[in-house]
Amino acid sequence: MSISATETSLRLAFVYNFTKFIQWPESRSAINLCVVGDQSGLQKELQSYRSTLAAKQAKTVVKLTVLHFPKLDSSIPLKQCQMLYLVSSSTLSSLPDVLPPGVVLVVNEPQVSDLRVSFSLIKTTDNRMGFLVNSAALKDAQVIVSSQLLTVAKNHQGDKKK
Repeated sequence: MSISATETSLRLAFVYNFTKFIQWPESRSAINLCVVGDQSGLQKELQSYRSTLAAKQAKTVVKLTVLHFPKLDSSIPLKQCQMLYLVSSSTLSSLPDVLPPGVVLVVNEPQVSDLRVSFSLIKTTDNRMGFLVNSAALKDAQVIVSSQLLTVAKNHQGDKKK
């Protein structure tokens, strides 16, 4: 799936904003957002996003660090990622069956239902961006999500259906 630069920026903004509404198991002054993907333009978008983020974070208490990995493999320190964003859902099969506590998984347009995915970024029928929430995955991640975020989700999945 090819994603335009503006759509990539919008998806990154969604992921960044998710971090504002999540409380992790341990009180944190820093959050690592691990982005996995090698789509064209992603590295450029991430560099631009890091610059914007640095300016925004000058006044915030919790600092967000964006780490980029071209592909999903064993070198990614999953335990150090509070949020793991897979740009391509095809890499889901490379993840362990159980994610470490505190890791929130976000995936673009997942093709299949996966119980590990907390947030699914989707394009709606009217060509807008939206997201689905899987509260069972959030519970497994041992995080608390603000009701403000849950109310704007396109769909809220709370059970463990396959």
